[in-house]
Amino acid sequence: MKKLNKFRSDKFNKLIIHKRGKSPNWYGWTKMEGEELQISSGTDNKQNAIEILEQWYMENLFKIKNNIPLNKITFESVADEWIESVKQDDGITDKTKGTKIARLRVISKCKDFMRLDVSTCTVPHIKNTFYKWISNQRTQHKHGNKKYRGKTIQGYMVTISDILRWCAEQNYRQHKLEGLTKIISKEESNQKTQTDTFTNEDYKILKKVSKERIASGHSKSIRLQREKLHHWIIFMVNTGLRTESECMTLHFEDIEMINKDGQCYTKINIRDSKVKEERTVIGLQGSYYAIKNLKELYERNGIPTEGSVWKQKSLRNCFNQLLEFTGLKHQVVGGKELVRHSISLRKFYINSRIDQDIHPTKIGQQVGNSSSTIDKYYAVHKRLDEDNIIELLKLNKTKQS
Repeated sequence: MKKLNKFRSDKFNKLIIHKRGKSPNWYGWTKMEGEELQISSGTDNKQNAIEILEQWYMENLFKIKNNIPLNKITFESVADEWIESVKQDDGITDKTKGTKIARLRVISKCKDFMRLDVSTCTVPHIKNTFYKWISNQRTQHKHGNKKYRGKTIQGYMVTISDILRWCAEQNYRQHKLEGLTKIISKEESNQKTQTDTFTNEDYKILKKVSKERIASGHSKSIRLQREKLHHWIIFMVNTGLRTESECMTLHFEDIEMINKDGQCYTKINIRDSKVKEERTVIGLQGSYYAIKNLKELYERNGIPTEGSVWKQKSLRNCFNQLLEFTGLKHQVVGGKELVRHSISLRKFYINSRIDQDIHPTKIGQQVGNSSSTIDKYYAVHKRLDEDNIIELLKLNKTKQS
């Protein structure tokens, strides 16, 4: 019996399913609102094609019901509207807004993905466009070209899911899309890049190179920014504050400068933190001189020494440039990539206090963590180091005997 290459859907009489030309795939054709519409199912499997094309037909009915143009609404066409909605969202922080918009900039580079119809796109569509594209892209930085990490790709998938959820709220599609992060391969999902701390020697190098970069700045504004960064590094290392939610939100009025009986330190009132609790932090001597020198820098340049301490939302990019310049940004140990960020300064502070045998409870009170967190994620490294040394000494003694 001759195979039928053209038939009507059992569910929708106006939907004609057919093959055309030399293509092995099944196509759907219909006429709605005076427009002829046609789409490829993307498959030569007849039963799968019927399900895909009938779903496409229902989505077009949904568009007509909700006065949505039958012409394709693409990710490209809704991008600006979504960005504006993110900017107007009072329920998220400025940092989160920036992250979402920055991710979309990368996503937008995949033209095949941006041309997808938001009303009909599915997980396979995204897998065959954006995921396929991003998996073969490489990041560009001084440490060398590398493939994107699994966690980074996961972040992009979360943003795409967020866009599609918003599209559903705007009636550009019927439902939000679930399960996007599941398409990431196990190999990518299991990738681990550990944030490393600094050693005392690293910190000395960081300060030395920082001073050299200040002196070599070819303009007044660059020297100002680099010197501010220098004082910020010293302040962070001597307080252990969280970078964005604590240190960068400080005002001069939050910092009490204390010089008593030959002891210089700071008393800092933390009002804004991700842990949502006010606390008082005692900054070490270095924090006192960091703020003192910062004020002198501002006075020399006509900058007010009131209000925001750092006069900007983030110093992360400046700090990363310094790390790259010093060669301290990346390190590979035992096949595992270690990377340093601004959080590494906080880890350096905590580890330094542990090395001084300060109790985890007291450290936790200072940095806004529980003693169990300090013991689990920080003190454990010292215990392991000491245990390893003891075991090596025992082994060496056994061999000698």
